[in-house]
Amino acid sequence: MKLATTTGDFFAYTDSQLDAMRHVREAGFKYADYSFHNIDCRYKSGVFAPDNKGYIESVNELADEIGLKFVQAHAPMGSPIAKDNAEFIKDTITCVKAASALGIPNIVVHSGYEQGLTKSETFKRNREFFLPVIDEAAECGVNILVENFNKMIV
Repeated sequence: MKLATTTGDFFAYTDSQLDAMRHVREAGFKYADYSFHNIDCRYKSGVFAPDNKGYIESVNELADEIGLKFVQAHAPMGSPIAKDNAEFIKDTITCVKAASALGIPNIVVHSGYEQGLTKSETFKRNREFFLPVIDEAAECGVNILVENFNKMIV
């Protein structure tokens, strides 16, 4: 068994993924989930920076230095099945590519639900969201883990 926590758990204490990684390790964890949501996506920094190669190298170097292994990542949360979801699909694909570059084998992607949609329409929109993400994941050798497909009370 590998006990892990997410870098997102330390968002209240830092706006730096590198610092979050240090906090994770100082808390005694050897394994972690890289949260693309709280810092990278929210601030369009880290893997969302125009030239993210140096950033990715710094994450990999620090992980090696402190003995932290990423076992999975979490893609940003949002509205994957909204009609205007092109930017969200692009952001999710950016995270899949970054997970691959970071050597992270699995990425959690949240499915969507919108009040008032039929089950058939909900499935159709989720399929439309996931197809390009899955295609990119297959090219990158990253597994997609689907989470939290449920009704949300709005």
